[in-house]
Amino acid sequence: MPTVPEYQSDVSLRPIYRQDLEPNATPEAFGASIGRGMQGAAAGLDKFADVAAQVKSLEDEAAVRRARNQYIAEADTLKYDPEGGFLQKEGRSAIDAFPEYQRNMGDLRSKVSSAARLTPSQQNMFAKAVDPLEQDSRRQGLMHKGQALKSYIVSDLKSSVQTFGDQAMKNAGNPAMVQKYIAAGQLELRRQAELEGWGADTLKLQEAGFVSGVHKNITLKIAATDAIAAEKYMQSNAKQMSGADQYELSNSLKTELVQEKSKREAEAILSDGRQPSTSAEPAQPASGRTLAQAGPRRS
Repeated sequence: MPTVPEYQSDVSLRPIYRQDLEPNATPEAFGASIGRGMQGAAAGLDKFADVAAQVKSLEDEAAVRRARNQYIAEADTLKYDPEGGFLQKEGRSAIDAFPEYQRNMGDLRSKVSSAARLTPSQQNMFAKAVDPLEQDSRRQGLMHKGQALKSYIVSDLKSSVQTFGDQAMKNAGNPAMVQKYIAAGQLELRRQAELEGWGADTLKLQEAGFVSGVHKNITLKIAATDAIAAEKYMQSNAKQMSGADQYELSNSLKTELVQEKSKREAEAILSDGRQPSTSAEPAQPASGRTLAQAGPRRS
């Protein structure tokens, strides 16, 4: 028949499902090595991603630098080429070429970017790299155009001064017209002074030279047909002529004046019905004047 177990005082009972416990257990006992392995794998993946990003960054930098250098080279050609560079042009040629230079400089960015086959991210980097370069090139072009325009206007002003001087000479017989064209020439000189930054003394010297030159040329024109009239014109306008111009004219007119005065003196004698006297004593004209009195008074 079945019996019921009885408690025995010398038997240690073991609880059901009990494990042997070690009070000095290590982290590995709880799977620490597995955790470290997974952590190391994750760190390795992070390092790989960093390296890949660095490589990509270097590739982008190299591509953008090549494109930027190409941009600089082609921009220099647009500016400095001996045959067609905009900054090599002067005067009217530079003024007319400026719109084309602006267009070419604006198209250069997309031209170089397309030729380099840049990615979208590289294009953004390239744009930032060439923005200041393009601004400098446009600024250079604008400044050069301004200088060319200034030179062109100054050249026109010089031509205008010469033209007004010529017009004054053509109207030598009309004093009012002479003064009108002289005044017009002086206005052109004053505008030239503004553009070229002349001081007051320089402007005064230039105006005086222009006015004196006009009167000198008129004197020479008159002298071609009448040396005595030329001398009178020079004397009446002496205050508007420089000492150097008066001295040069006096020397230039000296021979012509002697010849003209001798000619007129002879004509005056002949007009009185006399022949020039060959005696030592001067012949007396019918009017009772001496020979010296019969001719024009020498100045």
